[in-house]
Amino acid sequence: MRLLLLILSTTTTLVQPRTEFLKCAHRLKAYGAAWLARTELLARQPLSQNKDALEYASFHILIYSMRLGATALKAVDDSWWVNHISGYEHGVFRMKGKEASDTNVNAMVEILTNKLCVPRTTPPTSTLALIPFYGGLTRDGARDRGIDEETPNTGTAHSVSSGATKLKTLKAVLCSALSFCKAALVGVCTPGDYESVNELIRTLPAGQARAVLLNCAKAPAYTPYKLLRMVQRHAKGNLNASQVAPAARGVVPWLSSLEYEFVLYDEADQTLHFEGTALRDVFDVLTQHPDYYVAPQRYEKGWGGIPRFVLQGNLSRSMNKCERSLPRLAYT
Repeated sequence: MRLLLLILSTTTTLVQPRTEFLKCAHRLKAYGAAWLARTELLARQPLSQNKDALEYASFHILIYSMRLGATALKAVDDSWWVNHISGYEHGVFRMKGKEASDTNVNAMVEILTNKLCVPRTTPPTSTLALIPFYGGLTRDGARDRGIDEETPNTGTAHSVSSGATKLKTLKAVLCSALSFCKAALVGVCTPGDYESVNELIRTLPAGQARAVLLNCAKAPAYTPYKLLRMVQRHAKGNLNASQVAPAARGVVPWLSSLEYEFVLYDEADQTLHFEGTALRDVFDVLTQHPDYYVAPQRYEKGWGGIPRFVLQGNLSRSMNKCERSLPRLAYT
């Protein structure tokens, strides 16, 4: 009998529970500065709008999903989450100054890059990742840091990190996305960023990422909506070279050669992380409920945290929380 029990205990496979998803309709609580949606949902929604704010890329999809009777979803157990790196930068800057924030952010990014920039272990999903990037200084979110009124209102990371630090961060973000996405498209506003991002992309596996230079050099806040509009037009079947800025036309045939059932949007200061069965489950729930989209929970490290500790348990779940008492969406 003991032998039989031993055999059963060694051969029984433990089945992990499926991820449960909360229906999160309040825009601040649903916000994750990233989201995953079916391409067909973007095709059915109006084109993304110019609201002069980085955050509106997330608010737009929520508004029009709710008009379809759906909403944002977030994992009950936060098993899909992001590390909001510039949140750490903001805190260290306020408490210790720019030199310390640069040192600590670069140390964190190095750990994340070593962890995330590794060969894929599973085939990629049918997903195109979209990441807007701006390497310059930004005024919004940094109003007390000596940023003058002439500096553009917003941009990647709302921070005063150097362009070099932002590029290093972007590489870690790209690696986290390409661990499960088949391709990534980075939208930029300036020729300098276009050159820098292309140089970075050449350090990644060939063919997985492209940069596109958008017509927004004087207003980097426009990067997200211009990038999203391009891909929405492609999803709607009406994108052609005459509709985009001359500098962006080269990406049109590349987009046309891709087949992607899902679109991931992420800001350039957030690495993506999955736990348990969440990577499988986010695609399963969207396949069964195509009017919904899934947003990750945002985590960030407190200013006094040690940069090399980057697991979820070392970070703070301090913002954009959906209460666990909210209704849950059933799927199989």
